Amino acid sequence: MWVIISQRQDKNKYGELIDSLESDYMRYLGKFNINIISIPNFPSKVLDYFQLPISGIILSGGNDIGESPDRDETEKKLLEIAIEKKLPVLGICRGMQFINVFFKGKLTDVENHVKQNHRVDIIENKDFLGESMEVNSYHNYAVTSSVLSPELKAFAKISNSDVIEGIYHPFLPIAGIQWHPERESPDEEANQKIIECFLQKRLFWEKKKIKAIILAAGKGTRLKKYTENLPKCMLSFKGKSLIERQIETLRACGINDIIIVKGFMSEKIQIPGIKYYINEDFENTNMVETLFQAEPEMDDEILVCYSDILYEKKVIEKILQSEADIGVTIDADYWDYWKARLDEPEKDTESLVIEEGRIIELGDTNCSQDKAKVRYVGLIKFSKKGVEALKKVYHENKEKYYDSDESWLRSKSFKKAYMTCMLQALINEGYKVEPIIINRGWMEFDTEEDYEKADQWLKTGFIKNFIDLEN
Repeated sequence: MWVIISQRQDKNKYGELIDSLESDYMRYLGKFNINIISIPNFPSKVLDYFQLPISGIILSGGNDIGESPDRDETEKKLLEIAIEKKLPVLGICRGMQFINVFFKGKLTDVENHVKQNHRVDIIENKDFLGESMEVNSYHNYAVTSSVLSPELKAFAKISNSDVIEGIYHPFLPIAGIQWHPERESPDEEANQKIIECFLQKRLFWEKKKIKAIILAAGKGTRLKKYTENLPKCMLSFKGKSLIERQIETLRACGINDIIIVKGFMSEKIQIPGIKYYINEDFENTNMVETLFQAEPEMDDEILVCYSDILYEKKVIEKILQSEADIGVTIDADYWDYWKARLDEPEKDTESLVIEEGRIIELGDTNCSQDKAKVRYVGLIKFSKKGVEALKKVYHENKEKYYDSDESWLRSKSFKKAYMTCMLQALINEGYKVEPIIINRGWMEFDTEEDYEKADQWLKTGFIKNFIDLEN
């Protein structure tokens, strides 16, 4: 397999710039049947190398960041291409530092880290890498918790220290190690595991199997003229339908198992690579019944998505990081959006009350402002255990109330149950429902005014106060 590796850049005694790569890399990586292509520090030519069947990228050691602008720009382009093509990247020493800086982190000075061995604690993937390992050290700068990019996570730290020696991106096959595996190293076995798994894209990126179920059966009557002959999820916004934008975002976050439950004008929702269910009784039912049309898919972790919202990748990434069995996405900074969206925002609020890290009440539209400090978004994550709880509570209540026209919690009837009522039923049964807290990064399209204002905001750029549609 072919792997691109970056090179250090120095000046010779004549002042000429020389690109070079230590032969240790060739010797060491050759053990893994890796054919190295050492790329010159010539940023404008980087893309040309990807006409070859490149399987990965290594950012090598040597040079401090900022010492060689050409090298910095070359490695920046390599990372951009890797992200676009979803290629694995491994940063070694300076390479790890560059990954952190690329993702808007910083570096800090460190002493006594040249030509010394020390022990690092493995804080993630212990089952694979062990509790700790002995590594070498050849650097004057470091990444610590306070300067680590918010987009990255640490997997190794120096024992009894805040210095991070191993980092990774939770959603892209990008990792970095502060030590040099190609040089004499005390723990060859762990280094070998890291190299092999980097090449197979399975070091930290084996995501839990999660399905997204998008609820798209409703008529969207409050959008009036825009949805008379169109499901509201098919509304066009900035050149694409709402649901196409959702699917793009989900797939960008590694969620490829996507199910849509259709109803109103189901024939108009036709997107390749998607599995469909239909709520034939959409006129007489609501969100919960729509969700349970897809019950055959509820065999593992699921993400339930409303179809009339847009959200940034960072929102889905935050959800995927949650360990909650039942996690409800909430916006803790929604009021500016609400005021811009509505003429009388205080008349369109609903309760969402959190105590000691768990939601105890939600969905009451006749609540005080004090109970509506955060906003329910319409993205709910259930672990496998959470799915079992959801199915249990649903079927117990269905057996009792499905044929009744009496109100059920805050819904007109069980058949017309809102998702917030089903969540409240879970809470009432003693299940822990946890908040997944975000700050902006989403929008909903519920009325004519929503759609028209969002379109106007798009033209003026005001929309960026609430959501960045490019991320």
